[in-house]
Amino acid sequence: MKRRQTLKKKIKEAKDALEKDELEIMKTALEALQEAFQPIAQKMYAEAQAEQPGAEGAAGAGAADDVVDADYEVVD
Repeated sequence: MKRRQTLKKKIKEAKDALEKDELEIMKTALEALQEAFQPIAQKMYAEAQAEQPGAEGAAGAGAADDVVDADYEVVD
């Protein structure tokens, strides 16, 4: 619950910074918001990876396929 409160606070600070229309304040508020969201994003990513069956070997599976990169033109 504390993360949610922190994130809401950072969102409000970012919105307030936008209203002030000062670049440095906006940059600082955006960096603080990104930093507050980072642990949440990591948790979401980890959960999504855990839900994927066989996700460990999926990254290199397409390397053995015979794929041809080609240009084409659509003719009506």
